[in-house]
Amino acid sequence: MERQLILDSLAELDDNPDVTLHFVENNTISKFYLVEGENFNINDSNGVWLDKDFADARNLSVGDNITFNCEGIKIEKEIRGLGYSPEYVFNMPYYLVKQNFSLYGFAYMSHKAFPSDTVPYNVLNVKFDGNAETFEKLLDYRLGGYYNTFVQKSEHRSVSEFENEISQHKMTADIFPLVFILVSMMILLSTIKRMISHQRTQIGILKANGFKDNTLIKHYLSYGVLTVSVASVLGLILGPVILPKISYPVVYDTFRLPYLNPEGFMNFIR
Repeated sequence: MERQLILDSLAELDDNPDVTLHFVENNTISKFYLVEGENFNINDSNGVWLDKDFADARNLSVGDNITFNCEGIKIEKEIRGLGYSPEYVFNMPYYLVKQNFSLYGFAYMSHKAFPSDTVPYNVLNVKFDGNAETFEKLLDYRLGGYYNTFVQKSEHRSVSEFENEISQHKMTADIFPLVFILVSMMILLSTIKRMISHQRTQIGILKANGFKDNTLIKHYLSYGVLTVSVASVLGLILGPVILPKISYPVVYDTFRLPYLNPEGFMNFIR
């Protein structure tokens, strides 16, 4: 279980970009994923760990100072590290159709970096072994309804959008092979029919010389079998090499991930 205070702020940079601040209690759930700089230090009251995509878009680096304006209070911190967060795998505002990392980002800080001795936590992250419905009932019993929103992990925007993307890719992977098989069968059938039509004389001569129908059928089918076999082997070898280079950049334009590989996707957002 971990408490967080999550606040909206404006960074004192050109165009005043939106930055969501996280003051975390222990960084044990939905942890900040470091890719550059120092590890997250829960006892550091002067440092901030910043969204890497936002930092790159704004030409910010480790060691720079950044100031956030939050409800009239200015919070100035030194950038200790850059990285990602499973909370923001998908973080594109509804008013945009394409990512623009210079307009928005997030920042993680220790609860000790909050400018007041008392931190008014407004979010509680919990890992629960049972199902979500059971936990919600337990929460209602313990708190008597004194909370605003209960969000399951599957309903979190980052998780739901990413799972929808996976479902779409699975559906595409199921449909495309069937379409290609049907098209290739039609092309193969048309090609063999034209070939037989042009070679009727040769076929007649072969049959007159004792060649059986089965032998001739196997001969003409061998063209299709050979072509399909070679194409299948090439697809099996080249597909995993070529397709990720085409699809991964498209995924990265939408989702914010520290690394691009099938195993890493779901591990990061868990």
